[in-house]
Amino acid sequence: MAGVYVQIFEGRYYNEQEKKHPSIFIFYNYGFFKQSTVSYYLKSDSRDKNSVSYGGKYRITENLIEFEKFYPSQGGRTNYYSRKIRKGTIVGDRIIFDDGFSLMSIYEKKHELN
Repeated sequence: MAGVYVQIFEGRYYNEQEKKHPSIFIFYNYGFFKQSTVSYYLKSDSRDKNSVSYGGKYRITENLIEFEKFYPSQGGRTNYYSRKIRKGTIVGDRIIFDDGFSLMSIYEKKHELN
């Protein structure tokens, strides 16, 4: 495992539900990541890199991290997946996502989840 990053609550308004269930990213050395919540991950987690809901792939170039996620196509006749790419900036032990509309999310590297 390459690292675990937990959502921290600064930079914008967060509702109580978000604060009770912080989001996490778990990065693996083989280029895949898993996205979950701390409460779900600690309770049980059986997804692996071959699962559709695993998360996706990531790539780091200098201080930029790019995520590529695939979602099942809805409403179509095919089984093709739509793709979503999300970009963040790495600053020290933090990953910062900012979509430009004040919806900033910040994740901080942790050594343990408890």
